[in-house]
Amino acid sequence: SVSDCIGLPDRLKESELVSIYPNPNTGEFFIDLSHPAEVSISTVLGQLIYQSKLVSGIHTMDLNRFNNGIYFITVKQGSQSKSVKMIKQ
Repeated sequence: SVSDCIGLPDRLKESELVSIYPNPNTGEFFIDLSHPAEVSISTVLGQLIYQSKLVSGIHTMDLNRFNNGIYFITVKQGSQSKSVKMIKQ
């Protein structure tokens, strides 16, 4: 008999939450959501610069008015949450 590895199904579900590309980027990037979600973007210092509820699909994001650096994108879908480090060059 074979059983699932501990934590493997949870990791697979997390990977289905969101796809963010390209990363790194020059200010414009895409967020591809499998389901509607609350998306927030914050600076490395924790300053919230964007927050919105988005429907499923591909969304174009534009950070050209912000400085180059590291940003954190947090996606919440139901009880699941995922944070991704994104680099703007």
